[in-house]
Parts: sequence; structure tokens; C-alpha cells
Amino acid sequence: MAQRKGAVVFFALAGLVMLAGCGGDPQIGGKVYPVKGKLTVGGQPAADVSVNLYPNDKSLPIASGTTKPDGTFQVFNSDGREGAMAGKYKVVLKQNQSKEAAKAAYASASSGGGGAAGGPTQGPTAATNLPEAYLKQETTPKEVDIVAGDNDLKLDL
Repeated sequence: MAQRKGAVVFFALAGLVMLAGCGGDPQIGGKVYPVKGKLTVGGQPAADVSVNLYPNDKSLPIASGTTKPDGTFQVFNSDGREGAMAGKYKVVLKQNQSKEAAKAAYASASSGGGGAAGGPTQGPTAATNLPEAYLKQETTPKEVDIVAGDNDLKLDL
């Protein structure tokens, strides 16, 4: 009986050790470092813009974030972790449409302002004031270097 209790305790402790080790190591896939920043166009904050970081090293994951009304953003790795892995990245931007603008465009199209009854024939599009070159990975002139530690990106176009 004592031997059986010892085996139960051993396996219970071994199970706890295994659970502690399997709790989702945040370093799987590589260490990420905090990345925040501010995007301005012509000195003005750029709101509702996706800031996408495409790594030069194709083995690294893409990271991205969306600007707030004041142009600030925080970047998340493609697996959802806050930050990006260290390396050089090309900055690619995409103008998003605010929820308010999307609702207004849908309401306009639904009420006969350009769409068929019952809804628009195509989704609303976002007007962009972003320079064309920044919209594609192949043409963007902007690169950033994410380093170990905190990264604060100032992107003024």
C-alpha cells in the first residue's frame, strides 16, 4: 500500500512538472520585443492605418498594428504576441476604414446611394492619403530595424 501511495505521489508530481513546462512557452518561435510608434503624414496623425512589418529574413513572421486617431500604434507578431522579433523589416501601410465611415457608406448604398436595394454591390472603400510607394512591399522605401529591447518607431511620411 505504501509503495502504491509513493507511485501516485511520484506521478502526480511528475504531472505537475510537465504541466508547468507545457504552459505555452512565450519564446516558442523566437523572442519578440515591444514595438510601438506613431505614424504621421505631412505632420498630421494618420488614423485607421495598418502598419505592417515584412521581415527581410523570410524565416521571421510578419508583425502589424493599427493606428489610433492620434497616429499611435502597437505592433503584434503574427501569432498574437505583443511585439516583433529582432531583424530588419519593410514598412507597408494600408488605409483602413473607420467603423463610422463604413456604416455611413453602407447606409448610403443601402438607401439607393449607389447599391442595389438591400445593400451595396461592393464593400465600401477607404480613401487614402498615403503615398503610393508605401502601399506595397516591393516599392516601400521605409525599413526599420527591430532590436532587442523596446522599439519606438517614428514614421513621418
